[in-house]
Amino acid sequence: MCRPLEAAGTPPPWVAPVLERIAAEPSARLTADSLRELGVTPERARRWFRENFGMTFSVWARQRRLGDAVDRLRRGSTLDDVAVDSGFESHSGFREAVGRDLGKTPGRLQRDGSRAVRFIRWESPVGEVSAAASDAGVCGFGFLDRRNGDDGWAERELGFPAILTPGENSHLRTLREQLDEYFAGQRREFSVPLDPQGTPFQLRVWNELQRIPYGQTCSYAALANRLGQPQGMRAVARANAVNRIVILIPCHRVIGADGSLTGYGGGLWRKRLLLELERNGRLPGEVPPS
Repeated sequence: MCRPLEAAGTPPPWVAPVLERIAAEPSARLTADSLRELGVTPERARRWFRENFGMTFSVWARQRRLGDAVDRLRRGSTLDDVAVDSGFESHSGFREAVGRDLGKTPGRLQRDGSRAVRFIRWESPVGEVSAAASDAGVCGFGFLDRRNGDDGWAERELGFPAILTPGENSHLRTLREQLDEYFAGQRREFSVPLDPQGTPFQLRVWNELQRIPYGQTCSYAALANRLGQPQGMRAVARANAVNRIVILIPCHRVIGADGSLTGYGGGLWRKRLLLELERNGRLPGEVPPS
């Protein structure tokens, strides 16, 4: 089972120097000798990254570099500069790596406006979750058992041209911190930037969902009325169902007119737990703080 970081949010002590080196020097190419200098054998690194990311360390590091390269291309850097700064010895080598690992040529990445998106997965109090974030904010957050165990995200799910690579960015770090506080009953609102993509109507629905106060619920009919479309309850329900950023865009706070929980993409058991957490400040079965 993949766990890029441990449940507490900290990698094993022995791998921390490797991750810190990559974060400090994103374009650096760590060789076997470089790993040994950090006190890590190549075999151990290969095994850990394969077990936790589903890929070897070298592939993980290359995808990280390519993700950074995509960001620079989108911001207007020249192909030559990006290739050299990303640690590739030749223009052709960079093109080949981009095509092989990302499935697009550098030229197409520039034309379609592809953005680099980082994704991570971890164990939460309500099961394994996966999150994705662009440089603008969190664009995906969901439950892994509702995504057939797939820890990545696809362009069709995010709603915009994207190159997805494993690893954190500042938005994902903030998201994890704020979710930890939420599950501990210490946070009622989220301040991490969001980057949802949808139709104008879907965005209106998702914005309205964020106006439902913590600890309260709203029916589909009431939500449609608040949007000025009292006959649009089914359209509201569909927009609710395709919400890609659960909890932060709190679709779990929408219930039936008779008070029933109705459907929830994360499973009704999770919806019940989240609503109870927000009512009581703690998850069911947790001992209240003394």
